[in-house]
Amino acid sequence: MSADAILDTNMNKSNEDSELVVPDEVRLPQIDNKEASVMKMLMDNYGLKVTSLKPLNGYDDLNYHVKTEPEYHNPHIDSHRPEGYFLKISNLKDSQQPEMLHAQRSVMDHLIRKGIVCQEAIKGINGEVFTDITSLNKSGETVTYAASLRTFLQGRVIAGTTLTANLLFQFGVFTAQITDALQTFRVPFYEKYDHLWNLSNLSKVSEVLFAVKDDKMRKMCEEVINSFETHVLAKRNTFRLALIHGDLNEHNVLIDTDPSSDSGLRISGLLDFQDCALSYPVYDIAIFICYMLMTGHAEVPQEDVPGYMLAGYNSVLKLPQAEKNALRICIAARMVMSLVYGAYTYYLDPTNEYVLETAKFGWKALAQFWEADEQKLQDRWDEIINEYESK
Repeated sequence: MSADAILDTNMNKSNEDSELVVPDEVRLPQIDNKEASVMKMLMDNYGLKVTSLKPLNGYDDLNYHVKTEPEYHNPHIDSHRPEGYFLKISNLKDSQQPEMLHAQRSVMDHLIRKGIVCQEAIKGINGEVFTDITSLNKSGETVTYAASLRTFLQGRVIAGTTLTANLLFQFGVFTAQITDALQTFRVPFYEKYDHLWNLSNLSKVSEVLFAVKDDKMRKMCEEVINSFETHVLAKRNTFRLALIHGDLNEHNVLIDTDPSSDSGLRISGLLDFQDCALSYPVYDIAIFICYMLMTGHAEVPQEDVPGYMLAGYNSVLKLPQAEKNALRICIAARMVMSLVYGAYTYYLDPTNEYVLETAKFGWKALAQFWEADEQKLQDRWDEIINEYESK
């Protein structure tokens, strides 16, 4: 599940005294005359006349693929971009935390410098990275949302793609490259920031387990949560600590055709930095594996998916033994977090069917993964890793 999520940024804190709270409402940006208002904002703030405004998937933000006329009136734009732009209008909670938005931008800019393809910021007419769009809320009060225009990255999301062994290996390599790029990078904001999608906060899932109607699956979720607290959180002081992306999934990593690659595909970009946190890099590889297990499109057996991704990861960075020991539970923990919060978000807003996408195959994948023999899984993953290392 993409943690571009309704729940994501409505469950965060930026100081030590605040509490993480599960929201009881959906906070999508509410904009009057949405399309006309967005087009006017792009002209007023960026000097761009819109020819096409295509909504893109998102949980609690409004995302668009924008195309414009060749003429523009913005001293910070060097040339017309026929491929268009990506526009994000942040939810109200995020919009009221500009320091968080700028921190996310800092991470993106750092990764770009390290060779990871991310969306670059398009500055407004006055040179600002974030601009505003205002509207009236249901009470008739004026509210202001943060808008950010970015480069549009070529490629497509992973969702729906057949996952081959070679492609999964690439995903592991990519995850390790992100970890390597971020391991010594620090942004002061993240020293005190936390959010509920940080895997360390898995226990909060228990508050909304009522949204899971199947008794067997609800009990399995409880089992995973207990195992995570006992076998992962209790040992996290042995894990590496660094900034992480926090939401590597089938909607946040782009791929494109590449005839020179064994898989015929290459990774072409990284999206969505809302779940960045100072946390544990093992979470990033666990999260990416989690979502690849839940796509239902793997060409290889489900139990082999982590092995191929670990082989790729280990070709760049060796996963420390303590983190490797915790990986299986971390994977299951993210599956639980994603599925339960998805069910809860649907409970809050039954019209938002996007949040159920992961659930289509996710619950079955969780049961199959969690009930598999742990030692056999570990042995198979080691076998795949050794096969690649011996090549």
